[in-house]
Amino acid sequence: MSNKEGEDDEFDAFFRAERDRLIAQAFLLVGEIYAAQDLAQRTLERAWRHWKKVRRYEQPGAWARRVLFNMALNERRCWGREQPLGNEERACDEPPEEHLELVAALRSLPSDQCRAIVLHDALGFSVAEVASELRVPEGTVKSWLSRGRSKLAQELAPGASGSGRE
Repeated sequence: MSNKEGEDDEFDAFFRAERDRLIAQAFLLVGEIYAAQDLAQRTLERAWRHWKKVRRYEQPGAWARRVLFNMALNERRCWGREQPLGNEERACDEPPEEHLELVAALRSLPSDQCRAIVLHDALGFSVAEVASELRVPEGTVKSWLSRGRSKLAQELAPGASGSGRE
């Protein structure tokens, strides 16, 4: 087997392991499945273009999740906070109102708190794994989780301003 074939096999395994996680992370960040799939696809394309370098990282998946998160933030800045990332009209079921409220509440958090909550609570990473991925001490992750959850609870409480619940 050639070196190129080995790299291709490594990328295929990386793709299979990370694709669904990237889509889930993006969906929580943008609240629209087609935009989430697009973000995940663009992240994986970037990983493929830079695979010779990315494959040598200790955690290539962490690199991909960071790239996806940064792309989501950049697009949100360009289009505005309330503008969905997917701008094409597509026939699909609307997500439940509760999901839209959660996405809006996540968007209101500082980015570090949002990333910690998405990685820990949504994707199931341990505190140690989140700390390793974000390159911060575990105590910092615990603090971000605590503060972020507290703010989410306030945002999602019945009658909270901006939550849409009355």
